[in-house]
Amino acid sequence: MPLELGGADGMGNIWPECGPADVTLRERYFKQKDLVENYLAAKVRSGEMPIGKAQRGIASDWVQYLTVARAHCGQARCDATD
Repeated sequence: MPLELGGADGMGNIWPECGPADVTLRERYFKQKDLVENYLAAKVRSGEMPIGKAQRGIASDWVQYLTVARAHCGQARCDATD
């Protein structure tokens, strides 16, 4: 569970993330997942999505939010302080 959505700050929840070396840093899987994490965190903070729904959604299939997160982040700031 990402820290932005209430995940624990401990070794059981944090691990290195990598991606294929033949793509740009921005396109690596962990950067794409970061977009989703930040998008969902913004939705939770704004009251548009309950935290439980965001947690279940990212835990079950984070890719389901990738298209909407990319669109949102193209129009808004999408970083951890968003």
